[in-house]
Amino acid sequence: MLFDTFKNRITYSGILYTENPLHIGAGDESLEPGITDAAVVKNSKGLPYIPGSSLKGVLRSRLEMILSNPEVSNKWNVKSCDVFSKPCISRDFIKKNKALQISNPLDYANLIWERSCNVCKIFGNQSMAAHVQIKDLELLSGGEKELRNGVGIDRDTGTAVHGAKYEYDVVAAGSEFGFELTADNLDEQSQKLLGLLIGMLKNGEISIGAKTSRGLGKVRLLKVQESLQTAESLMQQYYTV
Repeated sequence: MLFDTFKNRITYSGILYTENPLHIGAGDESLEPGITDAAVVKNSKGLPYIPGSSLKGVLRSRLEMILSNPEVSNKWNVKSCDVFSKPCISRDFIKKNKALQISNPLDYANLIWERSCNVCKIFGNQSMAAHVQIKDLELLSGGEKELRNGVGIDRDTGTAVHGAKYEYDVVAAGSEFGFELTADNLDEQSQKLLGLLIGMLKNGEISIGAKTSRGLGKVRLLKVQESLQTAESLMQQYYTV
């Protein structure tokens, strides 16, 4: 579905509970901090929080991994592109359809939608906005900082570098963050796939942040509430004659 007409809005809200300590760095979260110290990202009040964009990236990556399995994609008729090596909307495709984009933007948008994989239909791509938004997850309780030690690893040998020790902060296990995800104009299949991800969060099957291979970042979604709005329900709720 496109955004030219409002069809539906799904909202999931709840509490994201850290079952294990969590590290989402203020710098580059995807790389080892090296020899420099790595602090946990904090808001303007100095409190740790989880950027919504970080969680959205984790959810997208997990869905890509699931749908890239041929057994899954064939049985359930779903698919995921490879955004780096074989995106569903390539530069050549965009260049080829440039004239259509200018002459008839709506037809072009429909073409983009039809060509996009199931993951991109939820999380967007370079030619289509994401249908899912996640607010930054603000701290509700806990949030105590713990200091961990690490050792720098030589990329070539895979062994510890002598003297290359560093420290990094983690948010203590047992912390709680407010969670709110909204999704506009999802078709039925996309709603089911989003529900799959929410189910995995509820069951504690998704880890976020850095150093997850070391046991950090396991979270669980608690007290989940789901609501569905349609154009008709909005009119009934707010429109007065």
